[in-house]
Formats: sequence, C-alpha cells, structure tokens
Amino acid sequence: MFLYLRDPDGHRVELYTGDYLTVDPEFEPARWHLQDPRRQTLWGQRAPESWFQEGSRVEAFGGGWVEVAG
Repeated sequence: MFLYLRDPDGHRVELYTGDYLTVDPEFEPARWHLQDPRRQTLWGQRAPESWFQEGSRVEAFGGGWVEVAG
C-alpha cells in the first residue's frame, strides 16, 4: 500500500508499507528493461507527468538552493 501527500512546504512525501525487506531465501528479483512499459508501476497505471516534471529545491554543497527539474 502506498500514499503520496504534499507537506506544508509543497514537498511530495511517500508513505509506503510494502516489501522493503524480503526474507524469502528463494526469492528471485525481477529484471526490468528501460523499454518495458510495465516497469514504471506494478499496478498497471502510468505515473502522472507531475512525477517527472516537479521536484523540490535542495540545498547545494556550497550553499544556496538548487531547483530540481524533470
């Protein structure tokens, strides 16, 4: 299960309760290719364009802020 929210500053925050840890010793990871449209989501719907076009400002190593653009 997952949920995306905006915090008061406008940052997108993901709440996720899924498989961060898989302890099945026989688990075989899936290998995805960049051209495979199924790799963007396991739920079958395309990701919204805003996920690729929007980003939060981040602090630069030398000070100041950097805009993150898609």
